[in-house]
Formats: sequence, structure tokens, C-alpha cells
Amino acid sequence: LCEEFNNMTQRLLEFERSTMGQLLSERNRTMAIVRSITEPLVILDGNRRVTLLNHSAEELFGLFTSDGAGQDFLSVIRRSRFHEPLSQILRDPGAYQEEVLCIGSSDDARYFNVTLTPLHYEGIDPGSVILVFYDITELKRLDTMRSDFIATISHEFKTPIVSISGFADLLLEEQLPPEDQKEYLTIIRDESRRLADLATNILTLNRVESQTILTDKACFSLDEQLRQSVLVTQQKWRQKELDFDADLVPAEYTGSEGLLKEVWLNLLDNAAKFSPEGGTVAVNLRKAKNALMVSVTDQGEGMSADTQAHIFEQFYQGDTSHTTQGNGLGLAMVKKVLELHGGSIQVNSAPGQGSCFTVTLPI
Repeated sequence: LCEEFNNMTQRLLEFERSTMGQLLSERNRTMAIVRSITEPLVILDGNRRVTLLNHSAEELFGLFTSDGAGQDFLSVIRRSRFHEPLSQILRDPGAYQEEVLCIGSSDDARYFNVTLTPLHYEGIDPGSVILVFYDITELKRLDTMRSDFIATISHEFKTPIVSISGFADLLLEEQLPPEDQKEYLTIIRDESRRLADLATNILTLNRVESQTILTDKACFSLDEQLRQSVLVTQQKWRQKELDFDADLVPAEYTGSEGLLKEVWLNLLDNAAKFSPEGGTVAVNLRKAKNALMVSVTDQGEGMSADTQAHIFEQFYQGDTSHTTQGNGLGLAMVKKVLELHGGSIQVNSAPGQGSCFTVTLPI
């Protein structure tokens, strides 16, 4: 009897160890799954005490599992900017909820799509919930950029269209002297060209922004391409009687010939546009260590430090006196094209001292 009792005890101990082992194994598996989730996740019991949180939640709230486990969640995060909005969400934890929270001020705001899911499973503390925080800050930023882009592009298209429509009405409704007709037709032509340039720049910018690699690389003479670009823009610099000072060393380069030509045309066009009549535009090409350096310098009015900080942004135009001659897309496109080539562009300028744009192309 004693031997049988000992055997029964042994079997009970083995059964307990086996059950506990399975439970521990299942618990560790669950914790591993929770901790592998990239979004911040917190599990609370019916009394809003922390049951489990993953590494992402620890980083988001500045907690460690040892600090938060078993503690009242709202008390633990009372100094966090999440405290107030989460207090509102946890007032009605009985049903699935989804809220978008804005945390922080406008300058450093972060947006989270927070979901609260009640847990109704056997063996789980009644009232337990899972909170998951999806960071949608980047999506919000892209949505804002899209809205701003649509508003800006609508304005950019509307202005020349209104001008064309107005002068066309004048030509149709009034008997105008020939000189007025010529003036109005010239304005219509210029505004039409402006619309065409705007559409071309948008299409080009969209094309280069969607590219991650260059598919049309070829070896070509960079110095000859710069000479041809100067000739293409000769109408503008001849109208202002500008002098060109070109110092171009012979150089071969492998890249997208078509896209780089757009870079030089934009820089030369800007130099001519902002230079005073009778001024000088300098174009230089030189070889540096592992790179080719191209600089375009004008004698215009120059730019402030604030303008230089934003000059490569889409639709930004620092000099409002020339807004009818451009659309603020050229330099944004230039920067993107150069980035595709692994290059860069810098501007050196000061009010009253002209501007120098320097392009670096690695070789």
C-alpha cells in the first residue's frame, strides 16, 4: 500500500510538472509573439492594471515591464502626454474603439491610431482589453503635403488661365488699336507658355520622384553639354545683354544625359532671369578628387539665409518680383535629379552679392 501510494504521488508530481511546463511554455510563446509586434501594445486587466506590454510600448511610454506590470496603467503614465486622451478612451472599455490621437504641439506632433479591443475569453480576467498604437504621423504628413500640393497647383494654373481668359475677352469685345492687340496677344502667348512650362515641370518632377535608379545611363561630354545648354538659353541672356564667362575643362561623365541637361537649363535660366542687364554669368566646370564640380554664378540681388533654406522646396519662390517668370518647381527637380546621380547642389549667396549654385557629381 505504501509503495502504491508513493507511485501515485510520483505520478501526480509528474502530471503537475507537465501541466506547469506546458503553461509556462505557452506563456513564454505568447510573450514572444507580443514582444515581436512592432506597434506599441499594452494588455490591461479589468482593473486597468498592466498585464503585459511589448518593447515598442516601453519605448513609447518610457517604461520597463518591471515598472509597469501589475500597476494601474493611467497612474504609471500620468506624466505622459497620453494620459488625458487615454483616460477618455478607457472610460468605456466594453466595446471596440478606434481613435486618432494627436500628441504634442504642431511643430513636433505625432499622430496615433489607437485601437481598444475587449478580451472575452475563458480564463481571462473580465474587462481585460488590448490597446494597440499605430503611428500614422508619416501618413498625416503625406496627406497634408498632398492637400498643400493640390491647393498650390490649382492656384498656379488658375492665375495664367484667368489672365488668358481676360485678355481674350477684351480682344473679342472691343475695337482695339493694333498696338493694344499686339500687347494683349503677347500676354496671352507668354501665359500660355507659362502653363506649358508648368505642366512640363510637373511631369518631369513626378517622373524623377518616382525613380529610384537611373535606367538610361550613358557616357557623354559634360563640357559640351554645358556649352549646348548656354546656346539654348541665348535668347534670354541676349535680351538682357549678358556676358557669359565660361571656364570648362574637358570632362566625360556617365549618367542620364537628358535629366542632367534639365539641370543646366534650369540653373542657367535662373541666372539669366535674376541677373541685371549688362551683367555677367559665370559657368565653371572643374575636376576635383573623385568628383566633377559645376558652378553657375550670377550678379543678381542675392538671397537671404531664410530663402536659401527653402529654395529647393516645391513651389517656393523667394523673389516674388519674378513669380510670373517661374513656378517654383525647377530647383526641386534639379535637386532630385542630382540625388539620383548620387550628387548634390549647394547655394552660396547673400543679399546684394549675387548667387552661386555649385553642383557636385561623383565619378
